[in-house]
Amino acid sequence: MTGFLEPLAKPRAMLCCTDAYPFAVGLMASWQLGMTVGVPGHAAGWPDDEGALWVGERGVAIPLLGGAAPSSRTPRTPVSPALTVFTSGTQGAPQGIDKQLSQLDGEIEALERAFGATLGDAVVLGTVSQQHLYGWLFRVAWPLAAGRAFVSEASLFPEGWFDETARHARVAWVSSPAFYRRLWPQLPWAVAAPHVVAAFSSGGALSEQVAAEVERGLGQPVREIFGSTETGGVATRAGQAAWRALPGVSLDVRADGALLVRSPHLPSDQWHAMSDAAELHGDELRLLGRMDRVVKVEDKRVSLDELDAALSSSPLVAEASVVLLDARGRHEVGAAVVLSAEGLRVLGTTGRLALTKALRRTLPAHAPQIASIRRFRLVTSLPGTALGKVTRASLLELFAQPRPSMPRVLEVRPTESGVSLGLIIEPDLTVLDGHFPEAPIVAGVAQLDWAVRFARQYLSIPKRGYSRLEAVKFNRVMQPGMPVTLSLEWSAAKQRLAFTFTGPKGACSSGRVALGEARAR
Repeated sequence: MTGFLEPLAKPRAMLCCTDAYPFAVGLMASWQLGMTVGVPGHAAGWPDDEGALWVGERGVAIPLLGGAAPSSRTPRTPVSPALTVFTSGTQGAPQGIDKQLSQLDGEIEALERAFGATLGDAVVLGTVSQQHLYGWLFRVAWPLAAGRAFVSEASLFPEGWFDETARHARVAWVSSPAFYRRLWPQLPWAVAAPHVVAAFSSGGALSEQVAAEVERGLGQPVREIFGSTETGGVATRAGQAAWRALPGVSLDVRADGALLVRSPHLPSDQWHAMSDAAELHGDELRLLGRMDRVVKVEDKRVSLDELDAALSSSPLVAEASVVLLDARGRHEVGAAVVLSAEGLRVLGTTGRLALTKALRRTLPAHAPQIASIRRFRLVTSLPGTALGKVTRASLLELFAQPRPSMPRVLEVRPTESGVSLGLIIEPDLTVLDGHFPEAPIVAGVAQLDWAVRFARQYLSIPKRGYSRLEAVKFNRVMQPGMPVTLSLEWSAAKQRLAFTFTGPKGACSSGRVALGEARAR
C-alpha cells in the first residue's frame, strides 16, 4: 500500500534500532519531515527528551496517509541540525553533538576519496552499531551514498561473521578492536580472506598483537580510523604504519601538545583542540595519549596513559587500562589486564600473586608509577562500549563488582534437546584461587556446579539437589583464559542432565547429573 508522509508538530525524532535497514528508513523519513534525528548511543545514555518522537525497531512511528499523491511537492529545506549523535562518555556522561548535512556529506566524500577505489562494489559487513557515529557512517550513510549494498544486521559472533563473509564475492569489514580480539586462529581464515577487500577498525586503539594476527589471517593490514564524535574522522593508518590525515583534514599541534584539527567535518573552519596529545613529523602523526588522564596519587602526578603503555609493553600483557579508584577516602590505581599467551603461561605455572609481582618486575623503568597500582583485575577483554572503547565508567564498574565465580558467556545456541554455550574461563575467577597455588585449574566440583547453574538458567530445570552422578569423566584440565563450549541436554522423563565441556583440544569433562526426588510440601 502506498502512502505519503504526514507532517508532525514534533521537531525531533529519536532513532533507536538494532537493524540498520529500519534505521535507514526511519532516518530518511524523519529528514523528509524536516525533523532533526537524534541517535542515542546506548540505553544507559539515552536522553530524557519528551519533545521527541521515538522511532522504534518494528516500525517507524510516523503516520502515513493513504490516497492520491499531493498535487505538488515543494522540496524541503535541509533541516538544521540534521543529526545529533552522542559521545561515548569516556570520562563522563554522554554529550549530544549536532551535525549539519554539509558536515556529514563532507565526511562521506572524504571516505570515498580515501577508500572508494579499494571497496568498489564490495558488500559492507559490520559488527558495530549504527547508533554510534562510526557505525552510522561506515555501515549506513557511506554505503547508501556510494550505491553499495550493506548487510543490515550486525554480526555478533565470529563464526557467523565468517559464514556471512563467504556468502559474498567482495566484502568490506567494519568492526572494532573488541571484536577483532575475538577472532581466534582456529577460525576459517583461508576461506574468508579471498573475499575481504578491506578491514576497518575504530572506536579505540588496536593492539599490535591483534593487528598482526588479523593481518596474518587476511593477508592485508587492518585500516584503523582515528577520530571522535565531535571531529568525525581525523586520520588513518594501515597496520602499524604512521597515522596520516584523511582527505581534507588539516592537523597541527598546540603549544601544550594538544592535537589541533581543521576539517569540513567540523561546524566551522576554526581549529578544534582535541583531548589527545600528539606530535607531527611532516605528514606523519604520532598520538601520545589523552591529556585529561593525568591524576594525583599520594601527591604525585601520575599519567594513566603512561601506565597503560607501560603495562602493555610487558611481554606478559596483551592489553591494559588503568583507572583511579577511591578506596575509603584515599586514591589508588586499579589495572584491568588482558594477559598475553606468555602471561597466561606464567599465571598457569606460578599463580595470580606471583604473576602480579612479575608484572612489576618486568617494568623497572616505570617502577615509581607502577608501584601506585594497588589492584589488578585479570580479564579476557577490557570492559567498554559496543565499539570497544574503554570508558572510565566501565572500569569503575568492573572494580566495584566482586571477582566472578562463573565463566563469561560469549554465545548461546539452542539445540534440539538443550543448549550450547560458548564460555571463556576468566583468569580472575575465584574458583581458581588455591587450586592450585602454582598451577590454577578449574576443579571438577566447580565444573559440575557450573553445569547445573547454567542448566537452571537456560533450560529451566527444577531447582532441586542432585541424587547422584553418572559416567563422570575428566579428560583434560581447564585453565585460565581458555575458551570452552558447554553442551547441556535435559531429559525431563528421566530427570537427568547430560553435560560436556569441550576445549580447544577436545573434551575436558562430561557426565550426567540425576536430580533428586521432589520433596512433599
